[in-house]
Amino acid sequence: LIYRFFEKWKQSKLNKFGKDMLKDNPSLEKNLRAMDASFGKFEKELQKRKDNLSPEQKKLLKKRHG
Repeated sequence: LIYRFFEKWKQSKLNKFGKDMLKDNPSLEKNLRAMDASFGKFEKELQKRKDNLSPEQKKLLKKRHG
């Protein structure tokens, strides 16, 4: 998600700025990919926990957050 956002941003109006950022900091792309992978794992863990809720807990969660 984070890496995809950066990639789209880099290819849009700020293309030159994005390329310059990568040129100035070559590890940026690698770090963004790692951060994206980590966030993906976190999202899966949250979804797993949500799926394991009891019906009463799901009802309460839906009531609180819609």
